[in-house]
Amino acid sequence: MNRLLPKWKFQDFSIRRKLALITLLATFLGLFIAVSAFIVVERITFRQNVFRALSVNAEIIGTNSTAALVFDDPKSAGEILSAFQAERHVILAAIYTPQGQIFATYTRKGAAMEFPKNPPLYGDTIKKNTLTMSRPITLDGETVGVLYLKYDLNEMITRFQRYLMIGLGVMGIAGLISFGIASQLQKTISGPILYLAGLTRLVSEKKDYSIRAEKSSKDEIGQLMNGFNEMLEQIQARDRVLRRYQNELEKRVRERTQRLQASLKEKEVLLKEIHHRVKNNLQIISSLLYLQSKHVKNPQILSLFKESQDRIRSMALIHEKLYQSPDMVHVDFAEYIQSLTVYLANSYGALLKNVRIRTKVEDVFLSIDKGIPCGLIVNELVTNALKYAFPNGRKGEIRIHLRRMLDRRIMLMVSDNGVGFPEGLDFQKTDTLGLQLVRNLAQQLNGCLEYLPGKGTRFRITFPA
Repeated sequence: MNRLLPKWKFQDFSIRRKLALITLLATFLGLFIAVSAFIVVERITFRQNVFRALSVNAEIIGTNSTAALVFDDPKSAGEILSAFQAERHVILAAIYTPQGQIFATYTRKGAAMEFPKNPPLYGDTIKKNTLTMSRPITLDGETVGVLYLKYDLNEMITRFQRYLMIGLGVMGIAGLISFGIASQLQKTISGPILYLAGLTRLVSEKKDYSIRAEKSSKDEIGQLMNGFNEMLEQIQARDRVLRRYQNELEKRVRERTQRLQASLKEKEVLLKEIHHRVKNNLQIISSLLYLQSKHVKNPQILSLFKESQDRIRSMALIHEKLYQSPDMVHVDFAEYIQSLTVYLANSYGALLKNVRIRTKVEDVFLSIDKGIPCGLIVNELVTNALKYAFPNGRKGEIRIHLRRMLDRRIMLMVSDNGVGFPEGLDFQKTDTLGLQLVRNLAQQLNGCLEYLPGKGTRFRITFPA
């Protein structure tokens, strides 16, 4: 429940409310002290007056009662005590003999007759709302009796209650008047402070340091406004310097950026031209090999020409994809393999009547340092499968799989379901140029080349991206 109640803190109040509360509290405190002092002084004075009046009356009654005590005349003593009828606050009065016996009494109408058996010779006692007093009656220095009085203090209590109500009323009226006056006068203090707080908020929101506070007095608040204006002048001066440096810096950055963009554009054009020319030169070499192969009659030598053409074509295709790529640094290998398989399908069309090439390649981008060796490996393994895995028109399938593994390495697998390697053949020790190239290219990739046994032929190469 306590968590739901707001926590009011004096330091969180507005300056206007603080000044009003301080003024109101000071007024109430001053009035409370004044009323309390008045009531205390009045109570002491009233009690002294009551004691003085009762003492005088007791002395008069005692003096008048000596004859009645000496001549043992209770009736005369009772008539003397009846003089207290004029004093309506006296409840009981009694004259005792020196032996402590009641000699004569007086009781206010309606009061209970409660007389002590043996009152003290001299004493004053206040209990609740009554005052009891006892005084000796003497004659020629000899005690002839004791006078006992019981006085009603309700008048004093009533008077003090009335004083308290009047004091509270005065405090309330004075508090309202002081609050109204304070509410008007505090504006001379809170007004400039609130004005300065509004300017501070305006400067913070608009970041306009040209704003100045209008000084309205020469007191501490005026000094505060002078300090505020001087601070804004310093900030404005620094802001102008910073803006000038910022503009100069932005101008230099724009100029440097424009030069870099122009240089980058030139290098991009140059790089595209290099890749394009390399690709064209490789195609020229491939064309020369093709023209030269027209004059070759030996089938084995003709096969070597064709393999060289395929290798050159696989490298030319890398450069073609590079100058077509957005950054000219990385090759989309999925697109590259699709283009390479289309080329090999066209090149070995006669062998592909009963053989299908399937590719499962993720979106992997490789740099030219990784792309050319990887493309040559795919070219060699697919070409070997086309030439040797499916003899005599055998039906089959060649699969190319490329993906990025969890450890961020690249896995390339080329497999077929053909006749496979002859038994006992170690591919690491073969002298064929194709497998030698595959091994050397795998080392160039810092990769691991594995031959996986099973139906057909399966090669797996893993290398860092």
